[in-house]
Amino acid sequence: MKRSNVILHAAVASALLNMAGGAQAGVMSATAVKFATELFGSSASATNVLIKPSAAVYTFNTPGGIVINPSGVIYAYLRLSGGTFAAATVADFAFGAGISGLAATATSIVTDSSTVRVTITNTSTVNQTIGVGGTMTWTPAANSVGAVNTTLAAAAGAVTIQGSMASSSSSPSASTALPADLDNGASTAVTLATSGSAITAAIAASSTFAVAETQKVDLLATTPGSRFTAPGTTSSNANSTTVVNLGSLTFTNVATTMAVDGTTAYTIAGRGTAATLAGTVTGTFKASSTMALTTDLACTAGIVAGSSGTLNTALTTFTFSGGTLPTSGTANYVCLTVPATTAQIPLGTPTASFTFTKTTTTDAATTAAGSLYTLAYNGSQVDVRNYVPAANTGWSTILRIINTGTVTANVSGAFINETTGVVGTSGTLVSNLVSGGAATITSSAIEGVLGAQAVGARPRVRLTAPTNGMDVQTYVFTPSGQFSIIHGKE
Repeated sequence: MKRSNVILHAAVASALLNMAGGAQAGVMSATAVKFATELFGSSASATNVLIKPSAAVYTFNTPGGIVINPSGVIYAYLRLSGGTFAAATVADFAFGAGISGLAATATSIVTDSSTVRVTITNTSTVNQTIGVGGTMTWTPAANSVGAVNTTLAAAAGAVTIQGSMASSSSSPSASTALPADLDNGASTAVTLATSGSAITAAIAASSTFAVAETQKVDLLATTPGSRFTAPGTTSSNANSTTVVNLGSLTFTNVATTMAVDGTTAYTIAGRGTAATLAGTVTGTFKASSTMALTTDLACTAGIVAGSSGTLNTALTTFTFSGGTLPTSGTANYVCLTVPATTAQIPLGTPTASFTFTKTTTTDAATTAAGSLYTLAYNGSQVDVRNYVPAANTGWSTILRIINTGTVTANVSGAFINETTGVVGTSGTLVSNLVSGGAATITSSAIEGVLGAQAVGARPRVRLTAPTNGMDVQTYVFTPSGQFSIIHGKE
């Protein structure tokens, strides 16, 4: 026997092992499986999700090889970080080409389940040598790794595996070093499983479409602000002046992101039922408006189920439920229709939030949230912040309106309720105000068009005009004829 060989006595089997000198650390390798983060709900989930990673290979690296006598045993140790062993049997372990007469004869998940100990026995009647490059492969069975929720619930989480070889049996915990007196120490840990979102979700305002939405709240309408401008050739849809495409919601599968078995892709179709889409669109809406989810830019074809939203009594939220299961990468469109009434269309930027709920209730839902198309006037808007109604005896509010734009325009006004913020019905206060022209109008004249206000009311006045510039000055006089408020410019 070579002097460099070391005679080892295996305590359990009382067998002899011959080991060549010059040992180097073995090498652990694995092709990491990316599991869907949605599987794990949240890091605090009480459900222990079990996964099946791909195979991990330990490659021996001792020059001259490890020689095991007949009936001799050595021990392989595999350790997980970021997860624990839920199952490991001798059937899960196999040796590569060039290794004969050896078998995994026992496995034991030890202490805190971070480590599995594999008993490797020379079942032949002659010495067996594990040479450099010899391999032992662990092929996990289904549900073999658990306690990964905290690790894999966030994107780029990683479960790692490390291996070692030893001449004796022990039960190390995660806080103690692996036994590793053979193959010159434990291997470097490698990634066994990682994580990433399997389904992405996005809200896009129609102003960002390839053909951008351009419709505005029309101040040139017969009743200013009650309709949208007519869709032009640059609009994303071809609707009437009562319909606008606000934006889209899209759910998309992410390739090569897996379910718990490690081989089946985690997809929208695979994790949902026919009607799992729900959500809200929030903003301020005209009374009797309707909203629909459609499959086309022109807002004409509703999704199969759950296409219509329900508007609450406060006129602030459309609620959708039971929506058709989304198709990966295919947009659904959020379309607003306003009624043929004289009330003004409220301005602002609605926001949307839609959720695709999974059939497995412990899976995290996928939510698309974001801003939709901004509703704005096709002209100038100025809000008068201080206004004393004509019903207050002796008080007088005077507005001086100046058309600083380049086109002649009618100036419309509407009261904004100080409590609710609701914009009232508009009316024309000044007709054909020329570019550079100015008009002065009193509170009595304003209320003669827009309706009387109570003594104690303190509304704002919204002035609009289809011109590219407008300034407004405000003067409030007391009963004694003194200035109470002077605004050089609103």
